[in-house]
Amino acid sequence: MNVLKCEFIKLRKSTAFKITWLVTICFSVLFGFMILYAGTYSGMECNGFLLMINAFSNNWLFIIIGAIIGGLFICNDFENHTFQESITCGNSHLSVIASKTFIYTLSTLAIYVPYPIVSSTIVAAKYGWGFETAGVSGPDFIAKMTLFFTSIFFSCMPIITLFVLICFLVQKAGTSIAINMPVMMVGMVVLPMLQQFVFPESEIYAKIYGYSFLGLSNMIFGYLNKDSLLVDVTMQNYLPIIIAGAIWSILFFALAAVTFKKRDLK
Repeated sequence: MNVLKCEFIKLRKSTAFKITWLVTICFSVLFGFMILYAGTYSGMECNGFLLMINAFSNNWLFIIIGAIIGGLFICNDFENHTFQESITCGNSHLSVIASKTFIYTLSTLAIYVPYPIVSSTIVAAKYGWGFETAGVSGPDFIAKMTLFFTSIFFSCMPIITLFVLICFLVQKAGTSIAINMPVMMVGMVVLPMLQQFVFPESEIYAKIYGYSFLGLSNMIFGYLNKDSLLVDVTMQNYLPIIIAGAIWSILFFALAAVTFKKRDLK
């Protein structure tokens, strides 16, 4: 528990966290006003709800934030010998990495989540929220939105824990960022292109990529209905995504924990 408190204190004092959060807020406002004056988004008539849903599909911003915060927030503790001192003080390897992963996840989401909320609120001020485009209302709307956002969280967690693993492997901020960005670029751009141009009719490739930690977020937004967005947001479609995300997250965290346990800290 003391380790977790220390991580919260470091996060509160982190200049890198504050600057990244502020830059994201500025980008969110700019993006919101751009869509506001354009009146459309991806060729569709715009409203706050539609923009918010689509903004959550912007994986690149999430990846950039995760890579930067991971490199600075985790690797700096290796370079400053913070991990070494924590272990020397009697804290277990598991408690140290679990606390760091929890705070890293919290900080990444705290920086990323305002982006869709702020930009969509700006657009909704003029065009309205347009909740009728969801295709459901009342308790069904609340239940489907809860399921949808839960699925987004579990599709993001494997990427977060992968970044944790890489950071604990290389221990250098610059090196971790240099690895994380290209890895995700290949995963998010090259592999879908292979499916589109090389294996366009292969259901096996589509399934393998879809349930990989790289393709889970694509599956989430692939179920959205063009006319009634949330109609196909059902437990049958989204529970497998949640389970796959949890399995990948546990796997990457376990690998990071084993790596940290065996690493000779100097």
